[in-house]
Amino acid sequence: MSFIYNGKFSRSVSFIRHAPLLVFARFPFGTFVVTWRAPEEPALSKQSSKPEEIPNSLASSVARVASEEWWYFGCQYVDSDDSKAQIQIADEAHITKGDGSSPGFRERIWSYFRFGVFDGGDEWQNYTSWAWSGAFISHCFRQAGFADQFPYSPAHFRYVMEGVKNRADNLPGLKTYGTNESRPQVGDLLFKGRMETAGWSYPDLLKHYETGGGHFRSHCDIVVDIDEAAGHLFLIGGNVRNRVLRLKVNLDDAGHAVSKIYTALVSVQEI
Repeated sequence: MSFIYNGKFSRSVSFIRHAPLLVFARFPFGTFVVTWRAPEEPALSKQSSKPEEIPNSLASSVARVASEEWWYFGCQYVDSDDSKAQIQIADEAHITKGDGSSPGFRERIWSYFRFGVFDGGDEWQNYTSWAWSGAFISHCFRQAGFADQFPYSPAHFRYVMEGVKNRADNLPGLKTYGTNESRPQVGDLLFKGRMETAGWSYPDLLKHYETGGGHFRSHCDIVVDIDEAAGHLFLIGGNVRNRVLRLKVNLDDAGHAVSKIYTALVSVQEI
């Protein structure tokens, strides 16, 4: 924020992410000019909290929203695709780190249901004890501006299977692939099965669709940054050890994700 009194005094403090705004206020003792400017976005890397030079698109907006939520939870990360690895804190984290059991963070999670899954509806009150990873994904996509182009849900299988259906039936929108079939891009989702679906890859998902299968347990995280030179990408997901956590997945020479944990990819690039 900048304050100018008859051109003699100014101070600038960046504190909120908005387009520049200029306000004039005239008083008997002079004229004040108040301006707001959006802060600069530092680069996202292993030790940084926000992406830089991400193209202006829906897919990149998802990555930005996820990165902002990661910062809110204290920039916690693991240097692996295994969420059970030791949690570390990025250098630019603020002083407080939290998880879903902490006051303030718990209410933040409820907002993912209310405004992400249910778009402001009261149904969120029935989900306060639910696992919240799918609500986190829904929040990121709705806040990024996908509107009705994404199937918001507290359960990951909804968008994973919509991608399978769209690909099988040659329809536009989300598309699901094996990790060896498609190179991940910023904004895409990486899928991993859980419990009875652990290890499922695209052929398993396609078979599930073709046989009319319904709900299954799974998890997805958002690709927020890709470093091909270093041979890895970064993911951010919600309810990973009850927090918003960043993970790292290796890439092969062709740029495909290499992981025994993440076995399919949901592409948002055709939306």
